[in-house]
Amino acid sequence: MTIDIVLTDNAKSALARIHDWYRENYGDTPQVFVDELARALDLLRMLPGVGPPYLSAGPPHLHRLLLRKTQHHIYYEYLPGDSVLTVITVWRCRRGGPPDLSRP
Repeated sequence: MTIDIVLTDNAKSALARIHDWYRENYGDTPQVFVDELARALDLLRMLPGVGPPYLSAGPPHLHRLLLRKTQHHIYYEYLPGDSVLTVITVWRCRRGGPPDLSRP
């Protein structure tokens, strides 16, 4: 079964900020982040449980998946058996603390 991926507004904003940062710091084509993100989303579509559970205050069934090259985590919600995976946010590992995982 292939999973549909939905991005929250928070995730969309985070991805736009990250994309802009890579564009400013790596030139016109921030491909390293874009490529790694695309591969990770493809993996999550096929194997949504691949990211380990993230056991902190946050939504139930929360997972995170590490983007190794760019050192970001994709925080996402997935209930086994569901056909939808919701990306809550994408967060740089070295930001000094966890992201706000509350949803409006």
